Amino acid sequence: MVVVEEFRGEKDAKDDGIPFDPLLREPPDTSLAAKDRQIGGLGIHLARSMTDDIRYEHHTDQNTLTLIIGVDVPNERSQATKVTKGQAMELSVEELGEVRTVRITGKLDTQTSSTTQDKLLALIDGGATKILIDLEDLDYISSWGLRILLVAVKRLDASGGQLRVCNPNKTVREIFEISGFVEILSIFADKAETLDGF
Repeated sequence: MVVVEEFRGEKDAKDDGIPFDPLLREPPDTSLAAKDRQIGGLGIHLARSMTDDIRYEHHTDQNTLTLIIGVDVPNERSQATKVTKGQAMELSVEELGEVRTVRITGKLDTQTSSTTQDKLLALIDGGATKILIDLEDLDYISSWGLRILLVAVKRLDASGGQLRVCNPNKTVREIFEISGFVEILSIFADKAETLDGF
């Protein structure tokens, strides 16, 4: 199904696959620890939580998911979730002793997630055990971006390592809260605080 990331009003996402109503899926248990979390399944949970209404229908061999956001009066939530289309993602890595700082700029979504995952897993496979993700310039994270962070956390946990996150903006912080990632990520207000005792 097509993912629509920016709109105000009503927007349809359609595909011509077999009938599948994603709204019938059980909501994920966002209270689980990282080791008990399954990879994936957060997209529809985020859509439900961050829209004013969401509907599914199947007709003429098409699945249609209709999302409605802030139709009448703009509110703080709809303003916080607005995303700019076409914004490129940039990623840089800095070594600070044993800590690898990964700075992500732009959007971490379906289109940019494979680059980020490849870089993070390469760092872990290369022996990095302390990874700091600096989100100061990250405007938005989708369920695909959350998937990558969860994969990295699980991989680091298995090797005795740790992943910390700093500087999430209000929108990203809200997504972490809705998805329960505040329970599985070590989130800090700034880089200096994150590095303390790391």
